[in-house]
Amino acid sequence: MAIVLEGPQFIFADPLSPLKARDNTALAALFDRDDLAEIETDVDLYLSFLYPEPCWDEETFEFLAGYI
Repeated sequence: MAIVLEGPQFIFADPLSPLKARDNTALAALFDRDDLAEIETDVDLYLSFLYPEPCWDEETFEFLAGYI
């Protein structure tokens, strides 16, 4: 089973050691799950809890006061 990646791919450096066929097989088995959509939903939910609270008490451009 070949893994096909969609969208832009960013490769910054060659791997120190190339992937072997058994590595590709292990990665394919790891991500070949029926419940992957549920896992993605859970991750999105938990990451949404990490958004910082808005700072309503601060002036938006207060940091520019020293320059103006």
